[in-house]
Amino acid sequence: MLLTNPSLTYLDSANSSIILNWSLTSSDVGVQPSFQETPGTSTQVPDCIELSQPTHGVQPDVRSSSQILLEDLNGVDPEQTHDTSFSGETINYDYDPSLESCHFDPFAQDFGMFMDSVPSQAHPFSLTHQPLPAIYSTPGSPSIFMVDIATKGPSLTLPQPGYTAVVAPFGPSSVSETPTVQSSLSRYCSRLPSLEPEARSTPGRRPEDQTEPRQHSGQLFVSSECRQSVLEELATFVGCIDSNFVLPSRHALSRLVAGYFQNFHDHYPFFHVPTLKLDSIHAELLLAITALGARYTMEPELGVELYRVARSVALERISRHQTFASAGESGETQKKDQTSFVMQMMQTLLLLIAVSSWYKHEPAAADALSIRSILHSIVRENSRSGSASTNASASDDWMSWIHLETLKRTYLVIFCFFNLHTILFDLPPMMLTNEANFELPCSEKEWRASSEQAWREARAESGTDRRDFKEAYSSLFTNKQQHQPTCPQPKVSALGCYGLIHAVIQQIWLVRNGRMPVVEGGIEDNSLSKEEMKIFERALKRWTNFWELNKESSMDPLNPHGPLTFTSTALLRLAYIRLNMNFGPTRSLNSWDPQQVAHSLHQSPKARRGDQMTRAALHCAHALSIPVKLGINYVARTQMIHWSNQHALCSLECAVLLAKWLDSVTALSLTDVTAAEQRVLDFTMQLVAEDKYKASYESILEQKHRLSAMVVRLWAKLYQSRSVWQTVNLIGESLSIYAELLEKDRV
Repeated sequence: MLLTNPSLTYLDSANSSIILNWSLTSSDVGVQPSFQETPGTSTQVPDCIELSQPTHGVQPDVRSSSQILLEDLNGVDPEQTHDTSFSGETINYDYDPSLESCHFDPFAQDFGMFMDSVPSQAHPFSLTHQPLPAIYSTPGSPSIFMVDIATKGPSLTLPQPGYTAVVAPFGPSSVSETPTVQSSLSRYCSRLPSLEPEARSTPGRRPEDQTEPRQHSGQLFVSSECRQSVLEELATFVGCIDSNFVLPSRHALSRLVAGYFQNFHDHYPFFHVPTLKLDSIHAELLLAITALGARYTMEPELGVELYRVARSVALERISRHQTFASAGESGETQKKDQTSFVMQMMQTLLLLIAVSSWYKHEPAAADALSIRSILHSIVRENSRSGSASTNASASDDWMSWIHLETLKRTYLVIFCFFNLHTILFDLPPMMLTNEANFELPCSEKEWRASSEQAWREARAESGTDRRDFKEAYSSLFTNKQQHQPTCPQPKVSALGCYGLIHAVIQQIWLVRNGRMPVVEGGIEDNSLSKEEMKIFERALKRWTNFWELNKESSMDPLNPHGPLTFTSTALLRLAYIRLNMNFGPTRSLNSWDPQQVAHSLHQSPKARRGDQMTRAALHCAHALSIPVKLGINYVARTQMIHWSNQHALCSLECAVLLAKWLDSVTALSLTDVTAAEQRVLDFTMQLVAEDKYKASYESILEQKHRLSAMVVRLWAKLYQSRSVWQTVNLIGESLSIYAELLEKDRV
């Protein structure tokens, strides 16, 4: 089968533009190309490389790949924020027409090239900027080779088996004089933390941006005075607390607090750690923090007791507060107390929901659903006062800014957690996007600044003009004709991107479930129309642009700026899956029975073949490729603690969609399979062969009728280790049973 890869351009040390052209057939695997020396350098390149004249002074296109993708939708870039020309550079777009129907980028056309681009593990974080993989470029557009906004120059990969490209940091001197180079493809794939620290610095990032570690919680310990204060506060709620409850020692409380801030906080960063004082917060908030921390320190029984006390005290305080409010007390002190009460109570209820959402009992998910109703009432009542829409970026006082930014982040995380219930339990959204009356949150560097001086420096670097959250969300769906070219790009932080992708997933759910039911063959069909699919895909590509423009974005879960951007990419895959198949009503996760979940998935509708479904299948295969390269057992036992529970939800739907797509494709004869489908099928078979010792592509090909079961087993292995969260264990067990059901179908 002929694979023709597109031409790629990079700059050599003399600023010469090098054009790469090659055609690869299956017989070329393992064949070394001949070389010739490039004039002016000692670099060896294949003799098929054509050199053009130097292009001194030419400014390369600095648009991200997703910006270029916007041109592919309607013919021009609706953002129009950069010059679109490549003056003086010759680009030859020799694209494989067999993949034209799905518009795959080069990395999807060669499995070996793709897997070679994944680094081995040796260090917890890679400093290299990692734009999202653009899987859907249009043939003949500059997006065939990736343009990195941070490096301000085109990237390079040489997808020739047996040959490693010689590429240096992207800049005026892009070709190294040594034959050891990292392929730029590693920067366009979902990555777990790279084990080898990369020696080079990334243009566009200051050294402190690249090496700044995550904040630690060493200053967050519980003193004897703090514990005594909690005891005294709990004494005023003695009537609603179990008489057998014993408050843990200050050392145990400190351990639990550390468990929270080391494992959970970075996934939902609404506490301002540099100024947080544990002795100044309500007792129930501290207990809610420790209840979550106890899950990560593997003390579930203690966590349950702390949860119960925190919930009882919180509900009693709400009741007392309502009584005092009805008495009509007023004054500046009362207003200040009201503000403090609302902030801390929202955070307490949010953490109680975060604990209980993932368990059938002790605590129960039913608790989370009842608590969220109370929380939503507080949110709506406080929103009417307008405090949620206060412009934090306009405040020049650090402490005032911290209060407003904390309030904004708390609201946004509440919105996201409510949306998680829609994803997890297929419930109607509790809080709609049009209720998000706040501006986009600041960058993580601003939020983590440990002093006012550091905050001012970070603020000056990032700027203060940020859009309203709803305005940024609306810009994702703006038509090309309505878009204003002069409108500046919104500055979307890691938490902002995370909130926006949740908003898009919510909108997909609303569109699917808000239409008139259509029954075909006895099955209710709420599929999206082609026009709706186009609108949502455009929104997701624009969201990708926001993600790439944020210099704190990374595909590494141990990113010093936090794991939010890594988690957001999993939700991006989920959004593409939900565009094509709706597994929400069929998963039966609320049964908490892996047998029922597996049988529900097995009996769910089959995948419908088509270009968009094939693209979704490629997304799913791409998500699995990185754990396969690093070793699924290794990732399952050492890395999953750093991953959000949302990854398990996304993995479940990735596994099911890919399995159903494989069943539909492997049942066909070779003549009925499209070239694009064959490419994804080959990619998946090589993934399975890579994971199995002594397995080969040929041996997997002989068993391709069992391929769907093999793939699901890979996903199940990823969640084989016992998690602290019951839902994650439920997903792993359900996938194992689902794989067995698929095996029985093939006997």
